[in-house]
Parts: sequence; structure tokens; C-alpha cells
Amino acid sequence: MAKSLLALMLSLGLLLGRVVPARGAALAPTKPSQLVTLQPDVFIGTPPCVGVELGVRRMVNPDLTTGPLVIPDKQALVVVSGTWEKASASMPADRHATLRLFLKDGSGGQAAMLLGAGAMSDADKEVSGSFRLDPGFVVRPGQTICAVLDTAGGNVAVNVIAYGYLTKDK
Repeated sequence: MAKSLLALMLSLGLLLGRVVPARGAALAPTKPSQLVTLQPDVFIGTPPCVGVELGVRRMVNPDLTTGPLVIPDKQALVVVSGTWEKASASMPADRHATLRLFLKDGSGGQAAMLLGAGAMSDADKEVSGSFRLDPGFVVRPGQTICAVLDTAGGNVAVNVIAYGYLTKDK
């Protein structure tokens, strides 16, 4: 009896518009124009990134040119995956390197977004890898992704190509 009464109340609420189903931001892109590919900055240590950190804020445009990442008002970028390779000649062979991604806001605030995705450098002193973040992390207007490789001998610059999508920021 109680179940049928609850079902009747929900049906009437939906019918009369009093109960609205919950809606949130999309968890995946719905249009090709929402897809975003990011490339690293040209210069190491460009603020808010410091030291050998490289900013990941160059957006690939539809005509394959690149420009600064601009996140429209009331939207956010969700980063879900990427690839990386060292950007420094100072990496020795047989050294473990771990990718570190930080989200920085320009006022000194930062949050670690990825502390992992490591690999060993080979005999040619090369190291690369990929990462996947489920469900992803959110980048809002005014925030910058900064990337660095952490090694036992210190930090090393890293080139990161990141993939994500734009969605409404609720």
C-alpha cells in the first residue's frame, strides 16, 4: 500500500511540475565543438608555473593553429586524459620519472591533480607515458595546469598533451 501511494505521489508531482528530475553538467561531450586538445607553453616557468614546470594552456584550434586556452564564462574544461614526454636533456638513463600535474590559480593557490603516471627512462635517456583520469578534473576560468616530471635527482621539464571537453559549470 505504501509503495503504491508513493508511486502515485511521484507521478502526480511529475505531472504537475512540482518534482523535477535532477540535472547536472554533462559527463561527456555531446558535440565535436566541445572537444579540447591542449599543448604545453613554449617557455618553461611562465607564471603561475614556476621552476621547470610547463603550463598546459595552448589550445589547438579547428584550423590546427594554436592559441591561448580561453574557457568561456559559465563553462569549465574537464581534462580526462593525455600523453607526456620529457622535455629536458638532463634526464639520465634508467631513472624513474613520475608525472605531476598541478592546478594553479595565479594567486599562489594550487592543488595536486595527478601524482603518478610514472615510467623508467631508457638507455637513450628518453621517457614518456600516458594518463587517464576518470571522471576527469575540472579547470575553471583563471586556472592553469602546470606539469613537471619528478625524478630522484630533482624535477625535469615535461611536455604534456591533454585532452578534455568543455561543459557547463554549475
